[in-house]
Amino acid sequence: MTKSKVALACLLCTLATSSMAASDAAASLSNLKFQLIDLNPLDGIAPTVTYNGGKTSLSLSIADATTGDADSASRTRNGYQAFARVYDVSLDNVEGFASIDNQTLAVYGAAHGPSTSYSAQASTFAQQLTLSAQSMLIITAKASVTARAVNPQACPGSYYYYYGCSASETASASAGMSLNYNYYANNSSVSVSFNDSLNVSAAGRGEYTGYSYSYYYPYYGYVYQQYPKLEEIKSSERLLTAVFMNTSTTDQSAYFALSTSINGQGTSSLPMSLTTLTPVPEADTAALAIVGLGGLFSLTRMRRRSLA
Repeated sequence: MTKSKVALACLLCTLATSSMAASDAAASLSNLKFQLIDLNPLDGIAPTVTYNGGKTSLSLSIADATTGDADSASRTRNGYQAFARVYDVSLDNVEGFASIDNQTLAVYGAAHGPSTSYSAQASTFAQQLTLSAQSMLIITAKASVTARAVNPQACPGSYYYYYGCSASETASASAGMSLNYNYYANNSSVSVSFNDSLNVSAAGRGEYTGYSYSYYYPYYGYVYQQYPKLEEIKSSERLLTAVFMNTSTTDQSAYFALSTSINGQGTSSLPMSLTTLTPVPEADTAALAIVGLGGLFSLTRMRRRSLA
């Protein structure tokens, strides 16, 4: 079994076994594709793309303030796809997962107790992409993010004036792609920035009785109001896109990056039994197919050459 399949299996296992979570979140990228287009096919020169440098980074941290326990793991290396790593950490009331290799970019976290929190980031980028003259590069990747926050109990205490319920759960997830370049061509300056991202956030809160201001007769002034329990599950999935178009007569460079991240916290003193976080990322969603990048760069010719 490949490393990406092992990492994906671990992620799905984590999602499936997180049966008691007040807050959980997941983010992934998949199906990374690169398409080269020749803007001047009559010149007999094939378009090419190369990359230099880059950095790969993976980090994960969880904490349980009630018990005073915390755990974390991180690694950063120079170079694109510089390492493959899977981090899977857990405490009594919080857990986290993060994975990266040449086929996988996925993060997950869950908090199911009071004063618990989690965060994870996975990112990788080619420090510099060089595209040949009169060429266009289209980059796409499928992003999937899910965040869920629930609260199983009413807020403690009596009434809250402005601040509402102080016992709340939060969860957030994001996945993004960025591409930035600028150059001078045809007596004009070309500057383009693609920052395509997908983000969701959720909040959970117990029911409570608070004050609200009434402007209607006969209840002018502050009146009691019952605020219901708030529980949210938010999920989104779509294709991220970036375009590198070089209309000049010389090679041009751009900076390209991919990233996923999740954050969340639990404050409820009573954990709640939940089913698997839905929608669970499919195999082609939770696994980042960065193979396209490796294959593209490894098969690309060193520089565009004349066929004449």
